[in-house]
Amino acid sequence: FSRDAKESGLQRVTWYLERNGQRYPTRRKIKEDADPRGGSRVLPGTYKATFRLNGHIDSTMIDVKLDPRDNMTEKDIEAITIAQSDLKTHVKRAFDAFESLKDMKSKYGVIKNMMSAAPDSIQDKINEWLKESKKETARLEKLYMMPEDIKGIQRNPNDLNSVLRSASYYINSSWGRVDQNARRALDKATEMTDDVVGQVKKYQSGDFKDMIDKVKALKLDPLSD
Repeated sequence: FSRDAKESGLQRVTWYLERNGQRYPTRRKIKEDADPRGGSRVLPGTYKATFRLNGHIDSTMIDVKLDPRDNMTEKDIEAITIAQSDLKTHVKRAFDAFESLKDMKSKYGVIKNMMSAAPDSIQDKINEWLKESKKETARLEKLYMMPEDIKGIQRNPNDLNSVLRSASYYINSSWGRVDQNARRALDKATEMTDDVVGQVKKYQSGDFKDMIDKVKALKLDPLSD
């Protein structure tokens, strides 16, 4: 736990007995110093908690035990933890691919600036390339989530973010064992992640790279990778 407090006095931090989680694909820019998302709960055992406050560091040991009111065993929790860890891997793959998609879209502005002084014929050619590329990145983004310009609260249960969150819900709702519904949801999330991430990587290393190479060949201005 790390904190820079502006006021002196008692400082309170809370640990919800959980591991670091994984962020889901998002259009928002993630700050480099952003706190990690909460993840699956830890197994019973002894953990060391380290605290940093305004440069001062201290630590303490915490014993985590099973809740005696629960009927769950340590093996039950371990099975759920394995399923959550498996899902976390797919969420990270989806997140990383979506960040790549965002990076591709950021190149459009760079290309626009580069072509500003080019002849009209060159600009027309580049604009056609950009039009086709934007169409494809929009299609890929729609596989993850609803379009950005839709008004009101609307959800698509079949986009990747929804499928991943649904799998998380079923796994976290398991009580005593990872049930069949949770396993089916995880299988669906795995299959869809493979498909969507594969499509993003294929476009990035194929048609998108070809477009960037064609722009570079025009020697308008250096374009960083």
